[in-house]
Amino acid sequence: MKKTTNELLSGTNLRPVLPRLPRGRLSGGKNFGSSAIRVERLLECPELTGDQLAVMDDGGPDYITRHMDERHLNSALAGYFQFGTLARYRGSDMQLNVGRFSDLQEGTQRNAFESRNGYFKNAEFGSNIRLDGIHISGFEASVLVEFQINDYCSCSSMGEYNAARADEIRDNGNPELGAYATYDLKKLRLALDEIVTERTSLAGHVLVGREVLYGEKDRRWMIEDYFELKKHRDPLAIWMGTAFVKSQAYEHENEFRLLLINPKAVGSLDTTADYLPLEDPRIAAAITASGTF
Repeated sequence: MKKTTNELLSGTNLRPVLPRLPRGRLSGGKNFGSSAIRVERLLECPELTGDQLAVMDDGGPDYITRHMDERHLNSALAGYFQFGTLARYRGSDMQLNVGRFSDLQEGTQRNAFESRNGYFKNAEFGSNIRLDGIHISGFEASVLVEFQINDYCSCSSMGEYNAARADEIRDNGNPELGAYATYDLKKLRLALDEIVTERTSLAGHVLVGREVLYGEKDRRWMIEDYFELKKHRDPLAIWMGTAFVKSQAYEHENEFRLLLINPKAVGSLDTTADYLPLEDPRIAAAITASGTF
């Protein structure tokens, strides 16, 4: 089971399996600046099977803790629980701090491609981009392909409340935080499963939860003279590496992530989709501790 999980996270066709480092870090890759050609692609994944969903979900810890504005604590205690979206959590160029909602890489993975000899003799990056006999120089990335996904997402911290961690999260660009609620994760997931099943608008949606890995999400490839970036190459590996990997700048959050996905269209939630609010006594019953800090 663990081997299959590692293969999904790393990709089996394009890159070697990346080693897992202490404290949930993922090695490899680097960030990119200027690029000669930039391609944005909405990732298209095949329908997920039950076995694949079971492998992707790591079960999580016994408890998770959500940090919030103190004004929202009473609502949380009444059973309010909100899913955001990866697209809405993505930061903008105007957000220069390292707050929870300023991650420019949220919901994206960038892949840079270089020719081994500097020339692109016959390289295809989609039906509209084909490089034949072209030399590109002077850029950090010759061709940059950015895969984009969107799903409903809820972000918490692993385990029970930790005062030092809460202060560190607040001090890293989140001054509004001042309260917390800790949940029994199994009870919370049972409650959410029941509520989602009861909502016709969420028919077929399921929860997938994993501890977030911290490392570089972007990848660089050296390609041969003849290369084709196939549309459906390793889509699940790209989705896993996009949804459950964050920059080490956010490692202090010690995040556990719950995604609410449609297995028939994983990663394809409309980018304009709004937050998904849920409120139910069954959610409140999963809370084991709460308070302010």
